[in-house]
Amino acid sequence: MATRVEAECSSTQDGDKVCLLGSRPELGDWEAAKALELKTGPKLWPRWTAQLPPGMAGAEFKLVIRRRDGSVEWEPVPHNRSWPDAPTGSKLCFRYGDQDMQVAKDSGYSRVKFDMGEDSKAPPVPKGHRAKTHLDIRQRLVANSDKFRKNIEERFELETALLGEGGFGRVVKARDKETGAWRAVKTILKSRVTHMDEVKQELQLTQRMDHPNIVRLYAVYEDHCSLYLVLELCEGGELFDRLVDEKFLTEPVARKIMKQVFSSIAYCHARDVVHRDLKPENYVLMSKARAVDQTPLKLIDFGLATSCRQDQSLNTAVGTPFYVAPEMLGHPYGREVDIWSCGVIMYCLHCGRLPFTAPTDLEVLRQVKRGRYSLDGPIWDQVSAPAKDLIGRCLEMDAGKRITATGALEHSWFQKSGAAADPKVFDPEVLQNLKAFSAANRFQKAALVAVAYNLTAEEGHELRETFTKMDKNGDGYLSFQEVQEGLGPILERSGTNLSEVFKGIANAEGKLEYTQFIAAAMDEQLQGNEELCWRAFKVFDKDDSGVITMSELQQVLGGDELSKMIEGQSLAKIFESTDKDSNGLVSFSEFMDMLHSTAVLEPQSPTRSSIYTRAMPSQGLGALLSTELSQSPKN
Repeated sequence: MATRVEAECSSTQDGDKVCLLGSRPELGDWEAAKALELKTGPKLWPRWTAQLPPGMAGAEFKLVIRRRDGSVEWEPVPHNRSWPDAPTGSKLCFRYGDQDMQVAKDSGYSRVKFDMGEDSKAPPVPKGHRAKTHLDIRQRLVANSDKFRKNIEERFELETALLGEGGFGRVVKARDKETGAWRAVKTILKSRVTHMDEVKQELQLTQRMDHPNIVRLYAVYEDHCSLYLVLELCEGGELFDRLVDEKFLTEPVARKIMKQVFSSIAYCHARDVVHRDLKPENYVLMSKARAVDQTPLKLIDFGLATSCRQDQSLNTAVGTPFYVAPEMLGHPYGREVDIWSCGVIMYCLHCGRLPFTAPTDLEVLRQVKRGRYSLDGPIWDQVSAPAKDLIGRCLEMDAGKRITATGALEHSWFQKSGAAADPKVFDPEVLQNLKAFSAANRFQKAALVAVAYNLTAEEGHELRETFTKMDKNGDGYLSFQEVQEGLGPILERSGTNLSEVFKGIANAEGKLEYTQFIAAAMDEQLQGNEELCWRAFKVFDKDDSGVITMSELQQVLGGDELSKMIEGQSLAKIFESTDKDSNGLVSFSEFMDMLHSTAVLEPQSPTRSSIYTRAMPSQGLGALLSTELSQSPKN
């Protein structure tokens, strides 16, 4: 049985060939003209592959690039490679310019990671901080359950038309059979994944994110072939495609886009997460029908993201050459690399081209290391001085002097959007809803959070706009001061003790998160929408039986301090009070009654019928860097 070779090499141009050259006839007997050509393609590149017969053990070889001009370039490794004694049916994986090789079971194409150093996946908790041992309510609502998350087609109808496709799988549109909601389903083929722990880390990081400009993860399914990520549906396409269509955008439109970009990164950095692969392709728009500045922008793909505190350094060279920061090329780096990438995106938005370009990736990296770019020409003559200043502060070569994401949001460029918005953006009824949410029990709060988390972009538009206006520093949270300023005179007239209300809705750090705010501020129209409540009900109804059991409630609310006495009521007591007919099950009708008890909402009408208004429903950077370092002149 043949052995398959899978080599990663991105140092090629059109017309170049990557070949195996070695000491066996199959490898050309060290004659470059007879070297074995590897195959690639648009979906496979930068991976190159070939099938080799058995019996190759002990053969010496190297990778070579046969350039289109006839020249031959040998990979810069110190010694010949030696073919390992690999079992039949296996594959040999390695990277151009890297001596290391891996032998794996040949079950499909994979991405192989060769680190330049070790990154801490779970940094120690700083002194004075207590490590959290539980997920908050929102995270529990999307956490994977092996018992109930096996067959995705039992719950979703998957369309065949592709929304997107990558090296690990594809993305399609899907309809939830139980709720009628439309989602995006990202399929990750296990056969193409070498390091499943990296995929699991991506899921954990995505699950932690709760920001209006970061895509939402609703559920995870897994079978023996694939992982299925049920995500927020964004049909507006990649920001990159809009840039290609429009060449460049007006400055006011660029300002609206960059505010969302910086806000999403400020939130990630506040949670000690560095993305490391920011680029227009990783931002998608919610709607195709709306103008680019009239629809929310969403950050996707946390595949290269990792934990990184402000005082922590990383060493692994990853990312996309056009957007990578110079300090990542051979030096320890921190979260500042994301700001450099933001600067590149902002540059593109204003002129329609990249600041650092060259025929090959290797030459691009050399341009990045020099850090020279142009703000001259007819297009740049129309760009304001504050915009150019912010680009320069993002593309600052000294990472220690580079502006932060929150600093960028406070930059004068973002103050040019006209008269300051009235900070008093809360409707008086919102205060009553906040008070009711603060006093609700844990089941009621979790149910409202589930309703809020399942809102579509259109359904949550007004509340999202309110949150964004209130979030003055753009960090993705509301502080007590920001809420106090938003309520303004309403507080004075009501005599409400906002401090007590805020304690009941804020997280352990004293901040109000996005979904928690939506849940607390929803009005009766949203809470009384049966379609929305049905979506929330199905979050708890894990086995799709049409009722909620005590064990299902414990799955969301149980564990750690959530299982202890809450506001004088145990979890069992809360369940018992909701189960009106005492049959050990919570029906949808009982769920709705619980949502609309006076502790949560004061109905506008005394009749129950008024509630029911609707019917139920890129990682090749390490290789480039090693090549660059090997070719750099020694001082």
